[in-house]
Amino acid sequence: MKLPLIKLLVTICIITIVCFSACKKYPENTLWLKNPKRICPVKGSITSYKVNGIDSLDLLDLYYKVYPVSTGDPYIDNPNKEFKKELFISRTFSRKNGIYSVRTQHVYFSAISVIWDQKKKSVIIYAPNSDTIYYKKNIFIEEQYWEVIYLDKNGKSKIKTTFNNGNTYEITFN
Repeated sequence: MKLPLIKLLVTICIITIVCFSACKKYPENTLWLKNPKRICPVKGSITSYKVNGIDSLDLLDLYYKVYPVSTGDPYIDNPNKEFKKELFISRTFSRKNGIYSVRTQHVYFSAISVIWDQKKKSVIIYAPNSDTIYYKKNIFIEEQYWEVIYLDKNGKSKIKTTFNNGNTYEITFN
């Protein structure tokens, strides 16, 4: 009688371990039993921007354009902007389907679209060319899949992609 009970407990333990280790969706963390489509991985401020493993966050400041007309907004008119202070704000289009619109805190940045893929392991970021009204270059590559490396329910995330030219981009938001 004792032996079948021990076998049952061992089996339940093994199944539990397999189930929870199978729930790990992202390489650097586990988002236990949460639907990642309910979290937008592109929000907050960029805390790290790496190209081929080299920290390039300070170089993003060179992407800003000086807006051609005085707007009266000291941040927009200021040519000494810092990308570290840029705040990405997400708006939900369909939380169930994982579709978000993301824009910066500035009016002159048109929204990008972030859409989760079916496997919930990556997102597609649609960054229209009109984003170059405010920036010299898009920091998100047009219609590129970004693998989600880290994601937590508080909004911290890390996404990564490799572009056609072989460059690997990794962006961390917090």
